Formats: sequence, structure tokens, C-alpha cells
Amino acid sequence: MNNQNQTRKSWSSNNVRKMARSTDKSKGLRHFSTKVCEKVREKGVTNYNEVADELVQEYFESSVIDSNNNNNNQEKQLYDQKNIRRRVYDALNVLMAMNIITKEKKEIKWVGLPTSTVQERQKLVDEKLKLQERIKQKAELLQDSIIQLVATKSLIERNKMMENAHGRPPSHTILSLPYVVVTTDKKTEVDCSISPDNRFRSLNRFREKLRNLYTFQWTELESESKSPFIL
Repeated sequence: MNNQNQTRKSWSSNNVRKMARSTDKSKGLRHFSTKVCEKVREKGVTNYNEVADELVQEYFESSVIDSNNNNNNQEKQLYDQKNIRRRVYDALNVLMAMNIITKEKKEIKWVGLPTSTVQERQKLVDEKLKLQERIKQKAELLQDSIIQLVATKSLIERNKMMENAHGRPPSHTILSLPYVVVTTDKKTEVDCSISPDNRFRSLNRFREKLRNLYTFQWTELESESKSPFIL
């Protein structure tokens, strides 16, 4: 007889837990965070017990209670009450972390929901435009680097083929990389500045700064059109 009573009690307890868990799934932390937020905003200043007591009362007022099974109802009510109070506690911590409410000792104060001002929105728009412009510039630099790489490799392969076919050319006809070729009108004056260590050159007229780790050869060549090439 005792074993039967224990079995019934165990089954009843397990059944209540299953029912509570199923209810808990539909009323999770998000649900209670919303309810707690509404309560604190409505009151302005409150405390944990006041919010939790009211939510527990509202929950049981809206719940359907089976009057034919008092034992199960008492166990379920106790379980739900503890669960709701725990959810309220967690929800208050979430709201404090988001700076929606503040807590000093037992007193809880409403601060307000975060708002996005026009200035903040415009700041984000400006930052987005700047990032898009940087991405565009980086893409152009990447494309230019790819073109230079392909051109350099093609030139190397062509020089190898020429050297294999005709032998190595005289040293005075060889130009070391990197170098710059600028074509101008014959009467054009090119303003070129050279750093003391011979590592930097600036063609001021063309607003180009050149960094050169190798020997930079400066010569003028006459083309068929009488326009000088500067190397």
C-alpha cells in the first residue's frame, strides 16, 4: 500500500514538472523581460519583491486551476511561483545590463529605452560613406597592382625569350627595375626633387612620389617626334 502511494506521489510530482516545463517554454525570459520592463516603466521607482509579487498574482489570475486535484495544484503553483520569481530576477539583470533600469540596494528606477538620435544616425551614415570610399580606393590600388604584376611578368618572360634567341644585350642598354618613363613636350620643364640618400624622388609637376630602393638612372632620349623621354 505504501509503495502504491509513493508511486502515485512520484507520478503526480513528475506530471506537475512536465506541465510546468511545458508552460515555462511559452513564458521564457523574453516574455518576462517584457512584462518586467512594462512594470518598472509604469511605476518609475519600485523593487524586486513588488514586481515579482504582481507578476505572480497576474499569472495565477489568468491560469485555469483544476479544483478536483488540490494536491497537484498546490505543487504546481509552488513550482510556478518559484519559476516566475527566478525569471523576474534574470529579467531585471538583463534590463540593468542594457541601462534601461538602475538598481541601488533594493530600489529599482526606470531610466528609459535606448533611442537612436538623428545625430547618431548621421554619424553612422558618414562612417559608412567613408568606409565605402576607402574600399573603392583599395580596390583601385589592387587593380593597378595586378596590372603592374601581369605587365612585369610578361616583360620578364619576353626578355628571357629575347635573351635565349639573341644572347644577353650590352649592359649599357639594360634598364634596372623599377624605373619610370615620362613622355613630355620638348620644351617642358620637369621639376624633380631627389632626397639626400638617393632613395626618394618626387616629380612635383605630376604630383607623384616615388620610392626607389635601387639605382635610379636619369637620362633623356630623343624620340622620332622630337619629344624627350625621361628615364
